[in-house]
Amino acid sequence: MKKTYSRLLALGLILEVLIIGLSLYLAEDAAQAFKWAARYSGRLSAIVFFTAAFHFFRHFTSGKPLDSTHTWIKVFAILHLIHFGFLASNIYLNNIPIIPVRLAGGALAYLLIILAPFKLQAWRGWMQTLYFFYVNLVILLTYLARVQGKFPGAETEDWHSFGLGVAGVYGLTLLILFIRSLRPLKTLD
Repeated sequence: MKKTYSRLLALGLILEVLIIGLSLYLAEDAAQAFKWAARYSGRLSAIVFFTAAFHFFRHFTSGKPLDSTHTWIKVFAILHLIHFGFLASNIYLNNIPIIPVRLAGGALAYLLIILAPFKLQAWRGWMQTLYFFYVNLVILLTYLARVQGKFPGAETEDWHSFGLGVAGVYGLTLLILFIRSLRPLKTLD
């Protein structure tokens, strides 16, 4: 598992370096570069998160250990912290207004993202599902705002509708898993 983690993390870091490098090379100024870097590193994070959620579904429904889920969550946490750096730079350089309600919801998601690599395996089933559900909800609301054109400084793209659809399907599945995890499973004796 450590070999897989190292390879996934190395690939993720290479992609993040490519994202910032290409953004800085192609952009007219730093403000535009960090806008692009935040956008594309966020998409990379979403793909890694959705992959982690897929592994979680597989493990949750089969009762297997969360080893590969944990690997993907660790990679997601690191890549999403890099995305946070690009996002904070974008907000600062482009003078994007901060909305406190959105900031609180996003801050809680980041706290959970940072805690998950250390706590995910110790959390009970409903807490694991709640983690995936909440982070997915924040992603879903982000894409919804983008699709509706309510995201300052970002034009709507086809990717946003795709991301919204994936987050919606995952959200519904996670809600079902969360409800299942709250009640004891019936056993065949």
